[in-house]
Amino acid sequence: MQFTEWEPLVSASGIHVHATAAGGSVAGLLDLRLPTDRPRRGHLVTARLRRSTAIYAVVLLLGLVPVLADASPAWKSFGLGVVVPGGGLVHSGAWVALGVTAVLFVVANVAWFGAGMIVAPPLVWLGAAAWAAATVDAPNDWAELAVPAAVVVLAVAGSLLVRRSHAAARRRGIERNEYLGAVELRVDPMAGAVRELSLPQLQHLRGLVDLAMQPLDQFEGFDIIDQFQTSALRYQINFSHYALALAQANHTPAFRGYAAAAQRQLIEKMLVRRVWRYWQLENAWGNFSLDPEPIVRDNIMLSGYLGLMLAAYEAVNHDDRYDQPGSLTFQWNDRKAFRHDHGTIAEAVRQNFEASPWGMFPCEPNWIYSACNTFGMNTLLGHDALHGTTMAGPVLDRYLASLNEEFLTLDGRTTAIRSSRLGLTIPSLTSTMADAGMALFNNSIDQDYSRRLWEVVRHEFVRVGDDGYVQMEMRGWDKLDVGNYRPSDVTPLAIVRTAAAEMGDLEVAGSITLTLEDRYPPVERDGVRWYEGVSTQANAMLALGSVNREGGFRDLVLANVASGDGPILVDVPYPDCMVARATHDAGSLDAVLRSAGDKDLTLGFSQLRPGADHTLDVDGRTTTVRADAAGQATATVRLAARSEVRLRPDS
Repeated sequence: MQFTEWEPLVSASGIHVHATAAGGSVAGLLDLRLPTDRPRRGHLVTARLRRSTAIYAVVLLLGLVPVLADASPAWKSFGLGVVVPGGGLVHSGAWVALGVTAVLFVVANVAWFGAGMIVAPPLVWLGAAAWAAATVDAPNDWAELAVPAAVVVLAVAGSLLVRRSHAAARRRGIERNEYLGAVELRVDPMAGAVRELSLPQLQHLRGLVDLAMQPLDQFEGFDIIDQFQTSALRYQINFSHYALALAQANHTPAFRGYAAAAQRQLIEKMLVRRVWRYWQLENAWGNFSLDPEPIVRDNIMLSGYLGLMLAAYEAVNHDDRYDQPGSLTFQWNDRKAFRHDHGTIAEAVRQNFEASPWGMFPCEPNWIYSACNTFGMNTLLGHDALHGTTMAGPVLDRYLASLNEEFLTLDGRTTAIRSSRLGLTIPSLTSTMADAGMALFNNSIDQDYSRRLWEVVRHEFVRVGDDGYVQMEMRGWDKLDVGNYRPSDVTPLAIVRTAAAEMGDLEVAGSITLTLEDRYPPVERDGVRWYEGVSTQANAMLALGSVNREGGFRDLVLANVASGDGPILVDVPYPDCMVARATHDAGSLDAVLRSAGDKDLTLGFSQLRPGADHTLDVDGRTTTVRADAAGQATATVRLAARSEVRLRPDS
């Protein structure tokens, strides 16, 4: 599909997305080539893997002691069970028990990965060894050689496969350097313009506002599945907030009203015990601590994500209420509460970064997610931008070193996850969605890294077909709606679209919009537009991409948003009226409002010239509004379905 420069691409819902064949005008070239002399692994990964191998070697030798000492059958079964999970059951001939152990060991590893339950695999491992020792009757003597031999064979085969994989990755990196050496930096000339939200966009955002504005302890419309992994309430809250804050920054910077109220409500929903009590369990079975305090140790999936919410809210609303001591209280019970504020949460994140030898720190105990750590670093950068602090400081240097050494694959992609204790990773989690997410959320931290990652995604994993629809290479969790675990490509489509908008790749953003609305046609009901059949989290991510622009997320994090000076629209009667655009300068306000039409509604204004008369123009009809001594005023006006509102001080 070919686009002329800035030809508008119109989706089925009426959302306009500008697109060009290459995504914008060329502003220069970047050299983003990968170093070709990097070691296969970072030094810390190498050290952790060597330590893990040494520990296992000791375990293996201890397990072989009963065999080498020709001990009793029970001891031999136990020892072989220590050598490898289920090895003792092979010796004892308990084949049904071996099958049960295999299933339990898989479940235990899922619990370790999904909820930080590091005790689960060792318990199953040792439990199977004890089971074998207790039930051995007629042992299989051949297992005394076969079990350790199988371990050696698997270790050698695994080592060869890893070496082959690394060699192939190095070759891919060299091939990718051919296009990474001269990347065209494309710039959307309208990136800084405050654009009007379309009616479908407003209707989608209204769905998020309605979710936010219900009572704090109510979660109607949220997906309630588990609170440990990606469907958790906290992520639905986070991304709903980010979408509303980004919409305000990009489209309605001179409006507060329901947009600010909904963001506050979402921040305070994060304090509801139901949202964060999971940490008591994770801290217990992962860190062997009974402390339910959710901020001070690890748990970047709460502290980092909440910290970014606080920075985004303050940046767009110029409201420092969450800087006040104790303004964010996590109430555990009648006797115990954990009192925080924006500053203490950012400081806890900083301390965790500083204490970790990785330069990143865990979500679940033991597991470091690179994407989660972008939220932690963005928390520090956001706080620094707003308050003039230097929290990022040296921890930023260590983060970047880790990102480029410990979490960068030889072919230029991001390692999505790594065990902080063992050094292991789960290769299948490195995917199109994971790379696009890192390109997006890391753009405020290291633009060259994000641009390089996006170029890899764009060149190799995302295509725009001749019919204008997107084609995407998917693997692993790309094939899930991560908000409800159902088979779907909605999450990668949402994340890739948001990343494309962030990078100024408007062709991909527009094509994904067409694809989404064909595969997941939204439904409009009672003024709310919702993509049905997908999770609430996916809907929030879709809204985030819909309102993003080139560098939009980066600017939100770094507080590069409109000044709080000048008149602002502080109140409209929601949901009868929604604000599609609102900007101001030192003395005037311009806004576009959407309503049912032909109805008198009262608007509230603030930051006017105290005691001065102002001319209010609504669709060409003018009236005089006088500000009170505090610079506030209200006016009742008749609005059309779409009304242009201008407020200026009288000379």
